[in-house]
Amino acid sequence: MKKKLLFIAWDFDFSKSAALVGGMVKNPYYLYKGIGDKFDKSFLTTSKNKDFFRGKEKERVNTNYLAALPKYFLRCLIISMKVRKEKDLDVIHVHTPALAPIFFKKKHTPMVITAHGTHWPEFKANHKIKGFKSLVIYINAYLQFSLEKKIYKMADKVISVSDFQVKELVEDYGVPESKIAVIQNGIDFDTYRKPDPASERNTDVLFVGRPVPKKGIDILLNAIDIVNAQIGSPLKSDWVFGQGWVSEPNVTKNYETKIKALGGEIHNHVPEEDLPSFYANSKIIVVPSLGYESLPTVLMEGLASGVVPLASKSFGNVELLPDELLFKEGNVEELANKISDVVRNQENYKKMADQVNLEKYSLKYCVEAHEELYLRVCNEK
Repeated sequence: MKKKLLFIAWDFDFSKSAALVGGMVKNPYYLYKGIGDKFDKSFLTTSKNKDFFRGKEKERVNTNYLAALPKYFLRCLIISMKVRKEKDLDVIHVHTPALAPIFFKKKHTPMVITAHGTHWPEFKANHKIKGFKSLVIYINAYLQFSLEKKIYKMADKVISVSDFQVKELVEDYGVPESKIAVIQNGIDFDTYRKPDPASERNTDVLFVGRPVPKKGIDILLNAIDIVNAQIGSPLKSDWVFGQGWVSEPNVTKNYETKIKALGGEIHNHVPEEDLPSFYANSKIIVVPSLGYESLPTVLMEGLASGVVPLASKSFGNVELLPDELLFKEGNVEELANKISDVVRNQENYKKMADQVNLEKYSLKYCVEAHEELYLRVCNEK
């Protein structure tokens, strides 16, 4: 008999024409699509667009008119009310504690929570206290952090997407290590794959991610500026920013000006079906994260697409990449030297990248590990 699985996640869009840049959206999307017929699956999502729904759907949850902690509580209350109506659920999988049904927990239904990011360390990496407004934001974030510690206690299992993140969950959130299962995000190798070896890669440097401080965009911009001066001609760079982030002030007023000055091109709201072509056309993908990161999905996507990755020597990056593909976090000069070296010795670095073992980062491995975990928590309950 099939187990009844309820997925709770951020904006689901079951068409490849959607922009899925952002691991908290993309990874649940691919996981849900991959889960097999052992489970009778349905989902509850916060999508603002009704057209996003495909197949079995639940009524959307939309609290976007509220802000901060009140919004958090109301969203969880609405989700709790909807979960309460569900009959005979065997397992609930929540993708981030911010979507947990904290006001109603079915006594005999196990709840699994995936920590796609540990939000308190991420918040500290993105925000500095400058004035009263930012102090209020900081206090709100700390209260949310305190709430999430309690939410993790409600979970039967907590999934960490990297070994690095386990330490944060244990030390910052007080999650018992025995409750944590490490399952890395899975890459669909049918979507992200190496192009024909004869095809040209015309973009020198690719960035894929959100334009927020922790992504280290200024580090990469300064490094490219140095390399341009060294080689005497501008590198071609593409900057793929996630859905909705074009309106962020630090893009329109800061990053956009700097990127264009270096001859780079910004791409907003890139459909998932188009994203592989950016990798296929690029020589290097750079992940210059500062202060916090778990294990960026873009690194695995880049490797699967035959792109040479360069990343900060911190966080979960060190679990995936050898030292030759890492640089000291925040060190502009070291990153510039790495980029120059890859440009001059592309084939040597491609061989290094090809040696990275992606087996446990495949979507197949990820799906199987989740299905096994679901069945195990059902039996334990």
